[in-house]
Amino acid sequence: MQRARLQWVWADLTTLERYCAESPYASGGATVGGDEQSQSAMVVLRSLNKNAKGVFGLLVAHQLADGSRSGLSFSALYERARERFLVSSELALRNHLTEMKDHKMVRERFAGAAGPPSSLPPFPLDP
Repeated sequence: MQRARLQWVWADLTTLERYCAESPYASGGATVGGDEQSQSAMVVLRSLNKNAKGVFGLLVAHQLADGSRSGLSFSALYERARERFLVSSELALRNHLTEMKDHKMVRERFAGAAGPPSSLPPFPLDP
């Protein structure tokens, strides 16, 4: 008897698009064509400003050129970002890195107890 009072609405919202085009922000098994971490990174990259994208590009370029998982120290990253006019202060770089760490696009690696941390993208080098 209670169900009789509900007023259900049905709408057909078929777009006939490919599933990967229909659900780029969905997570779990519903998405096709990519790793969930990579899709999440693409969503975050789309929302970052030009300077933050440039900082992330510096980290990725270093990882690809270096060929290892050593990462880039904060001071080296700051120097490179400042040379390219991506940041104007250390605080701006820290804000960009914090944003990327929050979305798991960058992680810190510690060389040892006395060594400074280095930042690197957590993606594998091999496809």
